[in-house]
Amino acid sequence: MRKIFLVFLCVVVIFMVTTTHGQSIVDSKKIVKVGIIDSIVSDKTLEYYNVKSTKRFISVGNEIEASHGNAILEIISKNTTRAEIYYAQVLNSNNVGQITSIVNAINWCIENEVDIINMSFATKNDNKLLKDAISYAISKNVLIISSCLNYSEDYSYPAMYSGVISVSDGDCKDAVIIVPKEEYVLNLPGLGYKTYKGTSYATAYITSLLIDNDLDKIKTMEQIKTKYNK
Repeated sequence: MRKIFLVFLCVVVIFMVTTTHGQSIVDSKKIVKVGIIDSIVSDKTLEYYNVKSTKRFISVGNEIEASHGNAILEIISKNTTRAEIYYAQVLNSNNVGQITSIVNAINWCIENEVDIINMSFATKNDNKLLKDAISYAISKNVLIISSCLNYSEDYSYPAMYSGVISVSDGDCKDAVIIVPKEEYVLNLPGLGYKTYKGTSYATAYITSLLIDNDLDKIKTMEQIKTKYNK
């Protein structure tokens, strides 16, 4: 099995893929079904964030939750009133996962008819299996948002695939959305106040903005790029 090594607090590993710039992204609706693919979290955490459904795609024994997933849940759930969350656990407490787990998580999100998938991780490596899974998700009108590598001009995936909303902290100039380098002070259940910074968390914040404000109005990638790079 190939493993994905995710850089905690700095971005994370994964890959993604294509749609066209003129494609309609999602129809308007009151509740937005949000897929989050991230690290292992406890049942208590899932209950705290009122997660609609969850599935674990990592082996039994990885029982220690990682604060990365907690932070992504905190940002999205606390910045939108419309999210119905479907949480796929693919990374262990060291933020390490397998490509097959991520592919299965994407397919699970599609089966649950999510509108948007947040993937707060990145890799420099392309991968056909994952790329095909993302292509299929986009063909089903699932909006994909993914973080670029932190503090790097290098291309990363899935962020740099056509049709994916890529989020950069300013170093990767070709991202769809470029945000300032900021810190996020979060109060996580069982962990207290912690400070986080990096594209992982910026990506989650942009996801929450799209959910709460713009999925009803923005229909193309060009509109998204214009809206969030002012």
